[in-house]
Amino acid sequence: MKHLASHCLGQSCRPLALICCGIAWACGSGESEELEREALEAAEPPYSLSEDASSYRKLLEAIEENGANDGRDHLDQHAISRWVTDGTIADHLEFVFDHGDELSTTEFTAADGVGSAVTAARFARIPSNGSFTGPNASSCGSCHDQPRNDGAGRNVANVLQDPAPSTTGNFNVRNTRNINGDPWLQLASTEMTIDLQSLRAQLKAEVQSTGSASSVPLETKGVTFGSLSCAPSDAGVKCDYSQVQGVSYDLVVRSQGWKGNHTTIRAFAEDAFFGEMGMHSDRFAYHVRDAATGDFQPLPNDIQLDPPDVDRDGIQHELSVGDITAMVIYLVGQAPPTDLLRLQREGKLKLAPGDEALIGAGRARFSDVGCDSCHKPALRVDDTVYREPDTRRSAFYDYMLADTNNGYDATAPVSVDLASSKIVEGFLEPVVDARGSHFEVPAFTDLKRHFLGEQLCDQSKRYAPVDGAHRPVQSPLDSQTLLDMSIDTCEFVTADLWGIASTAPYLHDGRAGTLREAIDAHCSSGERKGEADDSCRQFQALPAQGKAELIAFLRSQVMEGEAEEEEEE
Repeated sequence: MKHLASHCLGQSCRPLALICCGIAWACGSGESEELEREALEAAEPPYSLSEDASSYRKLLEAIEENGANDGRDHLDQHAISRWVTDGTIADHLEFVFDHGDELSTTEFTAADGVGSAVTAARFARIPSNGSFTGPNASSCGSCHDQPRNDGAGRNVANVLQDPAPSTTGNFNVRNTRNINGDPWLQLASTEMTIDLQSLRAQLKAEVQSTGSASSVPLETKGVTFGSLSCAPSDAGVKCDYSQVQGVSYDLVVRSQGWKGNHTTIRAFAEDAFFGEMGMHSDRFAYHVRDAATGDFQPLPNDIQLDPPDVDRDGIQHELSVGDITAMVIYLVGQAPPTDLLRLQREGKLKLAPGDEALIGAGRARFSDVGCDSCHKPALRVDDTVYREPDTRRSAFYDYMLADTNNGYDATAPVSVDLASSKIVEGFLEPVVDARGSHFEVPAFTDLKRHFLGEQLCDQSKRYAPVDGAHRPVQSPLDSQTLLDMSIDTCEFVTADLWGIASTAPYLHDGRAGTLREAIDAHCSSGERKGEADDSCRQFQALPAQGKAELIAFLRSQVMEGEAEEEEEE
């Protein structure tokens, strides 16, 4: 989904055969090699003639024009922070967006450092030598291409993950999530986290004041995460987290990943570059586990230090801190998914007779069978400003990176208002009620983890939730007991359904090829019933017309632009 840049890099990786079609007089006419080369160089956009050429280097001209070269031909995070501080970020925001745009389409090469020499092969596709995954691909679009760039991925893009390299067991399979709309989900999760942690703080203050044990239900935005109990102790107030449900015990709501193990888009982007492509940002290059001790290496205080060649492919400084910031801003600007009824209201398409009624009936069925108890229709967001970094809670920014001299300044965040910024491609509709104007994020999720039954379990290896600095979270200091912080193999965050009609296949491993298959997979087949089993059985008990109505409602949840393009065809 592109709208601000020329996107020549997105075309530069076409096979030579396609290029020759445009200059057949040279490619197939027996002309000299020199003429073929001249014709190829004259083609638009300019193509590289070297297999080892770095396509990233084509971004340098814009970086230089904006005075943002970090001295090693990458985007300088110091420059971005300086623009925020001196009030000129608005003049450069489009450039930052475009830089992230080009990174999303670039086919990285060996000269860029793509792949890894640590694994058995440059693109091993299976985790090895302690790696979490892959590497699997040379570009973002290799996986996020359904129904277009920056979307979801087909089964062919499935990856293998090893969340616990030190333990035996099979790898876990992951299908590519749709990432459009994730900025809204991160805003919702941040506000939910603030609410839950405030409830804990208020409870502890009450216990401290009264000297008596007490408890509080953990509820935010209409979603209940169990309850928390605290009591006075010799060491201060101690809390019992045993009744907390669907969220890690640090009470941080994590919107990123099928398991809800990451908090931010930045963490997602760095993980994808690092694990799936072997492209290490400077920040991640310094943030690897020591093979002997298992500890994380410290970050440097001097950006001029050469980052270590973590994957031993001979390339250092593969992505800068500023590059990752640009990628985040680009992803923040992508339009959230929409639905057919809204598109009809906006005059972008015309539904066939009876379709509107069918969708409405299906929405009612969706509620009747209890799907919306987890796939909550909307989450309220009061503050629409996306901040990079967001320091409202430490879990939502890289506090370790902020303590270094890499330019990542927590006091100078790049702010993008999702409700009005010029780089945002599509907006949600504001809602006005007694509490004032706000936004409802119609993602059909509660951002809560649920036990889905043994039929959907991962393999034996568990995921550990991490904080904003990629560190595995530890048992809360105020806990009465030592807690297991890992995520159950059968628990998954409720998948957001907006755009689902455009992003088959379904479920965390892509096993469901159709929406009907995805629903049926929620019916439990093991001894332990999943939380969605009852709704699944109710769906299966519906008459054929009722099933068709519910599916029609789900099929109305589409990606922005796709439905209009189909209408024009």
